[in-house]
Amino acid sequence: MITIEPTKDFQILAELNAEVQDWHHQHYPDVFKKFDANKVVPFFEEQLKDNGTHAYLALKDNQICGYILCFERERKENPFQYSEKFLLIDQICVLAKFRRLGIARSLLQTVEKLAINSGCQSMQLNHWTANDVASSLFKNFGFLPFNLQLKKHLND
Repeated sequence: MITIEPTKDFQILAELNAEVQDWHHQHYPDVFKKFDANKVVPFFEEQLKDNGTHAYLALKDNQICGYILCFERERKENPFQYSEKFLLIDQICVLAKFRRLGIARSLLQTVEKLAINSGCQSMQLNHWTANDVASSLFKNFGFLPFNLQLKKHLND
């Protein structure tokens, strides 16, 4: 059985983040640093102090197997854009040995309910182009591209 629980346990989140950070560092070493618990633990501790930050743990048969970290954000109206309150999904991770069991879907469903209850108009996220698994998950959950960020390396 899969259960999703809110958490403020920054130590557990940091431990789980190692797999996420290792993947990112392996695929994008010019962007992402190697996992460093001495820096990641305080990051999570500081982020979780904000009332607009939400973290959830996924458990499969009472064993921790993943997490999601998201932030409530609000863009103020300006001459170019309308205001929008949205939930920004910053990180989602299901440990490798627990994948393909519906855990990521359960995490996304949980934060979708949070977003609706918080009065958000949308959920937003980004993922790296090398992560085909994440791309498929997000598309199957109903996320659609709405902005494309491009990058040109200089001095190569």
